[in-house]
Amino acid sequence: MEATVTPPPRTGESGEAAGLPGLLTFNNADADRIEAAVRRLWTDAAAEGNTGVLRASVLNLAVVLDDATQLQEVFQTLGELANSHPARAIILAPEANLTDDNIRTEVSIQCSFLPGYSRHVCTERIVIFASPAAMPALAQTVEALFMDELRRFLWWRRSTPPGGPLFERLAAKVDHVMIDSRRLSPRPNPFGLIADHDKCSLRDLSWSRLTPWRDILAQVFDPPQTRPFLQQIRHVEIRHVPGPQGQRINAAVLLAAWLAERLGWSLTGRGVDSELLLTAPEGGTPITLAFTPDSRPSHPLHLTAIILTPNEGAGLHVSIERAEDMQTAQLCMGPGDAPLACKVVGMAPMRDPQALARELDFWGRDEIYCRVIPIAHQLAEALDP
Repeated sequence: MEATVTPPPRTGESGEAAGLPGLLTFNNADADRIEAAVRRLWTDAAAEGNTGVLRASVLNLAVVLDDATQLQEVFQTLGELANSHPARAIILAPEANLTDDNIRTEVSIQCSFLPGYSRHVCTERIVIFASPAAMPALAQTVEALFMDELRRFLWWRRSTPPGGPLFERLAAKVDHVMIDSRRLSPRPNPFGLIADHDKCSLRDLSWSRLTPWRDILAQVFDPPQTRPFLQQIRHVEIRHVPGPQGQRINAAVLLAAWLAERLGWSLTGRGVDSELLLTAPEGGTPITLAFTPDSRPSHPLHLTAIILTPNEGAGLHVSIERAEDMQTAQLCMGPGDAPLACKVVGMAPMRDPQALARELDFWGRDEIYCRVIPIAHQLAEALDP
């Protein structure tokens, strides 16, 4: 069957049409035919006089979705990444209504304007639609489409934990695997699978999104004059906007686990009202940990506050609470029961393009994350026995 050509809109710096080639579609996932389609798109771009189009892929990126409804979000992310991380993106989009032998492929070039150079930098997009049962066999096609001498990344953008035939086959063919624990369902507990995968070789976009929270807390307690107050923390409250079904978010557990790992706290059990009980390493001082739902329906799956409370009348009270617009936060701190001194700090949520760019630039093993994940697993197990 001949490929069909559809000219989707392309936009430049101010929204003007970029005049770039269209979309090629055909009903199979033959790697040679896909390569030919990519070459045709670039040839058409050159024939149309698009001298300002730059073909410069720096990585291979395989993306696995829950379903095709996530495509536009992924296209938006790839478009924003094109200037700094132009890629060959191979996207697997399951469609439950397709039969196992009915596979459809769409090939296109997604371009963004390179400011100051009068050029468009482009990402190659290869989208393969197939039934969920047919997906594992496509791992071989993905490998055949990887460009030689470029690093290979897998972005597991699904709500199911990493595992199963499709994941295992793809993970074996790439250099780096990226997940987003924020998207994973909290039941079953996903952190055990993350910790077990190839000695914690996964990268987690949710961990990157916690960077502002971790940085602010570190800045508060790193100075020698405030460090002793860490031993006087007795209660930790983490507020978050639950998911669509009211579920607790994994990022809240991940932040609590980071704090416990840094301070050497150990889980001892459950308290009242679903609080968790922990103990400090010196003297076994008890600490309570609470996860509190926040009602901001326009910002699901986001953290909104962390509050560290010391012994009554002693220690240092610290709170970080996001504003209603989620772009800034108020950092308040003060000794004991004294009035708190507050200031506004930046706390805009890290979007997918920013988080993904951080992980694409960091290729090593994150030792702190690897120590935090088993603790997150313990906390999640205690919350949902």
